[in-house]
Amino acid sequence: MGLRALAGRPGQVNITLPEELLATVDRYPTRTGFSRSGLLAQAVRERMRRDRDAA
Repeated sequence: MGLRALAGRPGQVNITLPEELLATVDRYPTRTGFSRSGLLAQAVRERMRRDRDAA
């Protein structure tokens, strides 16, 4: 499945992150305009693309 196919109807997920990482994630949108969900989704897409390209 291509990464483009991963865009679509949103779902929910419950994750646990270290408190300092979560605080950093929460500060990021004020500087960039990304929402928390948008930032995490983009990070996952980029990581999956990088791993796919490295294979």
